[in-house]
Amino acid sequence: MRQFALYLDNTVKGPLSEYEIQDMIHAGQVTAETLCAPVGSEQWEPLSRHFTFGSGLKLARKSEAPRPADGEAPPTPRLDVEQRRRLLMYGLADAATVDEIAPAQADALVARTEARIRGQITFHRLAAVVMLGAGAAGGAFAFGGDAFRSLLGPVADTAAVDEPASVKRWNRVLDEARRHEASALEALAAPFPEPVGGTDALPVFLGRLKVRENQAYVVETNVQLSRDALIAPLEKYGIPLGEKVAVLHFAEEIPEEQFRLARATADTLALILSPLLADGQFSRMMEETLGAFPDVADIPEAARLRVELGSLKANELGLGIDKVLFRAGEAERIAAGRGPKIVGNAKPEAYGTWARHLRDFAGKLALLRDRIRININSEARREVWSDFNRGPGAELAAWALAKAERTVETGENGALRLDEAPSLRADALPRRFLVRVRIQEDTVLLPWDCAFLVTGDCRSERIPNAVFLARESYRVVSKAETGGRRHVHRGEVGGRSLVIARESPRWHYISVARDRDNDVVTLRVDEALHRSLNPGQSLTVATLAKYPVHDKPTESNPAQGLLVDN
Repeated sequence: MRQFALYLDNTVKGPLSEYEIQDMIHAGQVTAETLCAPVGSEQWEPLSRHFTFGSGLKLARKSEAPRPADGEAPPTPRLDVEQRRRLLMYGLADAATVDEIAPAQADALVARTEARIRGQITFHRLAAVVMLGAGAAGGAFAFGGDAFRSLLGPVADTAAVDEPASVKRWNRVLDEARRHEASALEALAAPFPEPVGGTDALPVFLGRLKVRENQAYVVETNVQLSRDALIAPLEKYGIPLGEKVAVLHFAEEIPEEQFRLARATADTLALILSPLLADGQFSRMMEETLGAFPDVADIPEAARLRVELGSLKANELGLGIDKVLFRAGEAERIAAGRGPKIVGNAKPEAYGTWARHLRDFAGKLALLRDRIRININSEARREVWSDFNRGPGAELAAWALAKAERTVETGENGALRLDEAPSLRADALPRRFLVRVRIQEDTVLLPWDCAFLVTGDCRSERIPNAVFLARESYRVVSKAETGGRRHVHRGEVGGRSLVIARESPRWHYISVARDRDNDVVTLRVDEALHRSLNPGQSLTVATLAKYPVHDKPTESNPAQGLLVDN
């Protein structure tokens, strides 16, 4: 039997058998001008080239129409109107022969034809439902076309021949097809979940952030030069003062020796700015200074040195200073275990403390000596100042230049701000700060708590971690891609397996690390970023924090109703 393709409503339908096309002709669904093409041909022709239209249609199954025996008279037409209409509509007879068919024969022919038509209609509906469900969702059935027809065709043929006996089987096939369609469409529409295990990236990067405590704060305070103690006296003596004031910040506490030099700087400055003393004031100062000798009962050398200094005269202060400094050096060697054997009950630590006190005492004697020089000769002020800056002052400046963590100039009204500094209290500032000023041609380093400076409160505020995190950068170590695996949905209709396939989504990963890291952070990123990156490129945390972090590259679990096709 030939089969044809029809061009209807701008769509190609078929292939259709001759019987199917005859049914369409009788139903008025096609005309003589409808284009058709026999299977295997690419030539489109009017349907009238292959089929007869009008009352000239012949019986489709003449062998099935009963005929009277030879010699018998034709029976009187006994067909009712409905029987005649159906015979003519189905092409089982034409106007010239329809009355020759007996009513029983007509009923049998019509019943057989209608059973066949119902089977064909049901077959096409079922095929359309199942195929449409797969096609609409982008799936692929393992059995389609001829294979699918071979699945449903025998059932449809059985239903057409022996409908009562095949109703249950046919309904079962229909139920299986409906269930398969529902589950297939659900499996095709079900979304693939994102890979499990993704966590917010920001806490991960914050947890890896290492901020040193000595760089975690902003310290704010203020310092200005005292007008009464410094600015006015310098103006009085016509000594120029630089406009800029800077603060040297030290990461560690200023050592004792350098702290003593800073104190000596302030004392020397106070000396050259002080007024002349009357004779009575000088005698009292001499007595007070010598009375401040650091005596220690357990150290025999202390008593002997005190007696020697008790008879000092004003012109012998230089000799006294040398004696004190000599004893200070000896005491330091004893404290370090390198000096003479200790006599008495004193401990080495006591000698170390006495040595520091002796050096302080030597400084007071030097101030007393210089004050005498100034009292005798007013021009000695400049000499005293120059001598100090060439000696102890230069020593302090050289140390400060090498050890200062940073130098910060003060702002308006003496405002001072240190970024990324340790938390500092006001009482700790004298051991962490030296204030630099320019007096005449000399750079002077003053201790924070001296009388020439007016200082304010100190505030330390911790810098948010986000500030440090924004400066971090990570380089790409490697890239990876997962997914793209075949997943299937399996079903059974009429004893045959049907398979729908889907591909899992592709996921893109990068692993990043800082130069100092021994491990990596793995993130799931979008495809565009993944394609644009190469190993070695650097990314800010602000960029990376948009994406989830995973322990390792993973892919989606199967969508509902699908299994990985191994």
